[in-house]
Amino acid sequence: MVFWSIEVINTSFFPILPMTTFVSVKEAAGRLSVSPKTLYRLIEAGKLSKCVLRLPSGRIRLDFGALLEELRDYGELWQKRRQGPSKNP
Repeated sequence: MVFWSIEVINTSFFPILPMTTFVSVKEAAGRLSVSPKTLYRLIEAGKLSKCVLRLPSGRIRLDFGALLEELRDYGELWQKRRQGPSKNP
């Protein structure tokens, strides 16, 4: 008696998506050497939005590659703000 079967699906109709690595906030904080609270603050402030995946259980997972990009973009914006307005003669 067979309870299940495996069907081979023709994958030529489906686009191949790049694999992303979703990690917990704690794991991402460990990789970045920051406190998990720091990441939670950035998420709640809306500074991190593209990389956040909220699960139905309420837990948060982060796309680590997108997280690095967002932090890099935020850092560049922060540096520009610290420099002040550009002076054009």
